Amino acid sequence: MPYWQLRDDQYSAPARCAKQQHRAALYEKVRQAALQHPTSRYRLLYQELKARGEEIGQHKIRVALVVCHRHEID
Repeated sequence: MPYWQLRDDQYSAPARCAKQQHRAALYEKVRQAALQHPTSRYRLLYQELKARGEEIGQHKIRVALVVCHRHEID
C-alpha cells in the first residue's frame, strides 16, 4: 500500500470516527421516533423530529430508515 494512502487514512481517522458516531446517534434518534410511531413514514417522522428541534433532513431520515430496517432483518 502506498505511503500517501496510509498517511491520509491516519490523518482523517479522527474526523471519520466522529462522523460515524454522529451518524449512529442520528440513526438511533430516527429509530426511536419510528418505534414511537410505527405506521408513520419519513415525512411524518421528519415533522416529529423537527418539532423536537432536531436538525435532520428528509433524505437522511429515509436513509436511516433503510439502515434500521436492514439491521432488523439481520
